[in-house]
Amino acid sequence: MNSAVGSGTTFKIFLPCDKTIISPGKRSASRRVRHEKETILVVEDEQTVGELVGGVLKENGYRVLDASSGLDALQVWNEEAGEIDLLLTDMKMPKGMSGHELAENLKALKPDLKVIYTSGYSPEVAGYDLELQEEMNFLPRNLTSPSTLLRIVRNCLNSQEAVAA
Repeated sequence: MNSAVGSGTTFKIFLPCDKTIISPGKRSASRRVRHEKETILVVEDEQTVGELVGGVLKENGYRVLDASSGLDALQVWNEEAGEIDLLLTDMKMPKGMSGHELAENLKALKPDLKVIYTSGYSPEVAGYDLELQEEMNFLPRNLTSPSTLLRIVRNCLNSQEAVAA
């Protein structure tokens, strides 16, 4: 600010350069990317965890199908005629079928099915000889950020490689 008696005051305002113009009173467009054509089957035996994960995915435009066990997931798969892009499954579940066994069964029907495993254990301790990688096909149960969930899902869906079941 420069000021001189008799000649007035000059203010200089420095604003960041941004080409986005937001009108007062209008909300800016959501930065969420919509994925209406992608269907995710979430298989989780703990209802609250399944609801939380499914809710985040739905809010971000994914079509979400829920199942509470491997056997329930097979029924959902059959009802959907295999039109599922991603299986997000807990590794250890009740009712006789683990997430790994479920993935094996579904990948036999659809080899290009993308799979993300989730567990309360680290990938090394989860108990299967799988190439599990955080940020790609493994989601730790202690996940605290919806953005991390969305990033892992997007990374997996965009990946060219199918993870061996």
